[in-house]
Amino acid sequence: MKAPKKVAAVMSCTIVCFILTAALPVNPLLTSQAWRLLQPETAKAHNLDVGFSNITLREDGLRYELLLLPDELSPILNLDLNRDGAVTIEEANQVKPDLEKFVARSLSIKADDADLQSNFESMEISQQGPGIPMVKLNFDYTFEKKIDELFITYDLLFNVSPLHRNFATVTSIDGSRKEHNFDKNNRILPLYMDPNSPKALVNRLIKIKVPLWILPILLLVAGAMITMMIYLTRLRKKRRTK
Repeated sequence: MKAPKKVAAVMSCTIVCFILTAALPVNPLLTSQAWRLLQPETAKAHNLDVGFSNITLREDGLRYELLLLPDELSPILNLDLNRDGAVTIEEANQVKPDLEKFVARSLSIKADDADLQSNFESMEISQQGPGIPMVKLNFDYTFEKKIDELFITYDLLFNVSPLHRNFATVTSIDGSRKEHNFDKNNRILPLYMDPNSPKALVNRLIKIKVPLWILPILLLVAGAMITMMIYLTRLRKKRRTK
């Protein structure tokens, strides 16, 4: 391989590596941001409007652990029945049917375009942050057949809490993890049983957010590649005429 061809090959590989790296489902800021929101000093200074989702994929279904703040639920469901400022699991259990209906209306999961029915497995009061109790609702979903893709539509609390966010962690069958941030402008999460499938790769490529400083570099590399190709074409023509 001639030197100019080597240069062109290196440039091509560089661009491909950049695209594939950017497509990886890594967002380390979500967890740290959510954790800061649950610190006591932050909780005192601001009304909390966050929730969490732990989604675990299995061959035959998935487990969805949904954590919500009692205060944020209060406009819809009053969990503090004795009005002492704290919610106990006994109080939460008294409104368990209402909680199940609320989640069923606002959280939907499709498996290959078929709606999945949830099974309300259990409920508990969980400490997600220091001194911040949250209601943890555990749902199981079962697949009737082998599936390829899922679509989770999260539509909880936005009507009463427009700034509500839910920080989701998804664990795939192979143990790999990805993070996602639900908010009023981002309510749908596509998932793939095989995170390395062509559809999953295309979906990640579509979601790539390229920093502005990268664009001039890509333009320069693309220009250099075009120039190199023109040079190689002219070089071949000259050799043929000799």
